[in-house]
Amino acid sequence: MPVLHHGDLHLSLEPGETALDALLRAGVPVPNSCRAGACQSCRLRASSGAPPPASQVGLKPTQRERGYFLACLCRPESDLTIAVDDDPPQDAEVVAIEPLSVDVVRLRLRPLAPLVHRAGQFITLLRADGLARSYSLANLPGDDTLELHVRALPHGRMSQWIAHDLRPGDHLRIRGPEGDCFYSDGSP
Repeated sequence: MPVLHHGDLHLSLEPGETALDALLRAGVPVPNSCRAGACQSCRLRASSGAPPPASQVGLKPTQRERGYFLACLCRPESDLTIAVDDDPPQDAEVVAIEPLSVDVVRLRLRPLAPLVHRAGQFITLLRADGLARSYSLANLPGDDTLELHVRALPHGRMSQWIAHDLRPGDHLRIRGPEGDCFYSDGSP
């Protein structure tokens, strides 16, 4: 039975259990969302051991080479050590939440550390309970705030929280920017 090492934790994986399930079972707050590898919010990095290739589907070659994997898809066949605080999120302050339509709000955030992004990229919002959702950036680079347009889905745990519970002055964690589909004006 493979063992997952995370800091001082040494977790024996149950048959068929993913690394994400084992870490959550042990109380490790791993951001996660889709549990199908699409959102990549549960991306971690192995500092030793080889993540199964199936857990690296959709990652860039450079990420795979550096040992990154998606915890929701990772069913290790041998022991795996996870790097701790390898891709730490940063804090951001909520500047404004404004309705744009009946079911869409504009969320403006001010990262507490500079965040350089390109048009077309996205960030992942991380709630204190581990819930994570990714949203496209709606403003041009160069602003000191980030703008997100969030559709408040009827049963959306994150979108309803943003639309109804989050307030200006609140702080939350963000990760990113990410995404390779962005505008380039062709300048060197």
